[in-house]
Amino acid sequence: MKLYLGVFPGHDSNVSLFDEEGQVIFAINNGRLTRDKDSFAFPAESLEYISDKYGNDIEALIAIRMDRFAKVMRDFQFIVNAKIKGLGAVNIPHILKHYFTRVKGGRILEAGFKKESHINLKAKKTFSIPHHHAHAGSAYYSSGFQDAWVLSLDGQGDDGYSTTFFKGKGSSLELYKGYYFNELPIGRNYMLTTSLVGLHGGRHPGKLTGLAGHNAVNEEALESLRSFWNQVWKTKYKGDYLNYNDYLIYDPEGKKEMKRIREERFGKFSIKELAWAIQTLTEETVFEIIRKNIPVIKGSRIALAGGVVTNVKLNQKIKEMGFSEIFIQPAMGDEGLSFGGVQYHLGKELNIKPRKLDNVYLGPEYTNDKILELLKKENVDFVEMKDPPGIISDIVAEGFVIARFNGRMEYGPRALGNRTIFFRSDDPSANDWLNKRLNRTEYMPFAPITLHEKAYDCYEDIKGAEYAAKFMTITFKCTDFMKKVSPGVVHVDETARPQLIEETDNPPVYNIIKEFYKKTGTPSLVNTSFNMHEEPIVCTPEDALRSFHMGHLDYLAIGDFLVKNKDIDKKGPSD
Repeated sequence: MKLYLGVFPGHDSNVSLFDEEGQVIFAINNGRLTRDKDSFAFPAESLEYISDKYGNDIEALIAIRMDRFAKVMRDFQFIVNAKIKGLGAVNIPHILKHYFTRVKGGRILEAGFKKESHINLKAKKTFSIPHHHAHAGSAYYSSGFQDAWVLSLDGQGDDGYSTTFFKGKGSSLELYKGYYFNELPIGRNYMLTTSLVGLHGGRHPGKLTGLAGHNAVNEEALESLRSFWNQVWKTKYKGDYLNYNDYLIYDPEGKKEMKRIREERFGKFSIKELAWAIQTLTEETVFEIIRKNIPVIKGSRIALAGGVVTNVKLNQKIKEMGFSEIFIQPAMGDEGLSFGGVQYHLGKELNIKPRKLDNVYLGPEYTNDKILELLKKENVDFVEMKDPPGIISDIVAEGFVIARFNGRMEYGPRALGNRTIFFRSDDPSANDWLNKRLNRTEYMPFAPITLHEKAYDCYEDIKGAEYAAKFMTITFKCTDFMKKVSPGVVHVDETARPQLIEETDNPPVYNIIKEFYKKTGTPSLVNTSFNMHEEPIVCTPEDALRSFHMGHLDYLAIGDFLVKNKDIDKKGPSD
């Protein structure tokens, strides 16, 4: 079997392994192993894992980057375009400094392998795939669509683009139109507005999306924000063009500047009004470019990727434009670049056609023997479960919170049952007290996991988006039934972001929901990721046990074993 390895050593570094048929074998973002959320580090630990488990003989290594000559030409085009249109973010000395630094220090991937010389992977050939080609590849070749438009939306790639349209047909995926990040800064503006209101611009745009759902309409806030960002992109802030405005998000002085801007220009607007404004501005801009670039929307299929489409409400609105089907890559942000890079390469070189993902349980898994060894070592009281779905569903039905750790870890930002915390979906107060236990601050309600066969009882207008909803990537309006039986997962705008699950997706998890439904008449549970605040989702049994204790959860189902919080007997469920 020939193996194709994708490697992205940048933001949220990640690796993916495929066979020559286009079937994914393994995928992980490296921060899950190092416990460093949004890691920029070379993914040495992930590559070492692949070497140990799958061997060292690699047919081709796919690097997510532009070739040097193509990169020089693209940057030249970027500069010319910016000068013609009067846009900022062009600093030629910084560009030259960047090139000299890279030439002297070597390319990131090669330098990483040289430094981590113990990783003995042997690739016959190395290929380079540009950033947005990789995003588009991840969306199209995982969609199952044989004819579709592909839209990639993010902050900025090494190709200089923030927004690209591709046309996919069969095994072919071709670039149709690209927009530079300073002429269409959709992702940047959302990140910077997140920073403007005092949240972390790199990690918390989703919180702003949740606040936007409160629908605090203020047209003055919208026009003020629109005017401000139009002005910003015609000026020069600190930092080179590759990291334009990053200092406003990450640098202490930049954060002070954002606070000053907020007080001087936006002080009279509430955070909810600004959240509504940036969400509205984003939607308006995306709708405009879609209508401009896709000749016929009604009845067409569209596949999405890029960090901007973590915005699940935006995805819902795009589907409602009239597309017959929509798919959003589950690892839509930069954590999916290695995945899409290999898929794009296989489509181009081996004519591999799009296929649906069976699931995204693509990471490491740990045996019962390994888990048992840890439990004994840590002197943890536990029992072995003879009927895990029945026991877990009983525990949840009684009002307790249970974390589940079993099987292969999910790929992408969502926990989909294997690294998950389950709880009843009928308790609206859970969003506050459970987040408090987990030391989280959230403005979006917990997401539900729902039996696929009950989807139409719970959600409106899901036709054509059922496959996307397997991966918790899109919101829907909730039915009256859903609002009645599962108010704990319904947002103030009456939407929810579900994971629809069939038995073939994950039989153990499906059976938990099925058993819960038989006992309660409710086909949905709360499904929130098993992690502590600002930490990646748990990966190893050690991570699971530590997070269980730190979060003061009631039960932990780890492998086939059940661990009970010793304090349960002193309190009632969910106290």
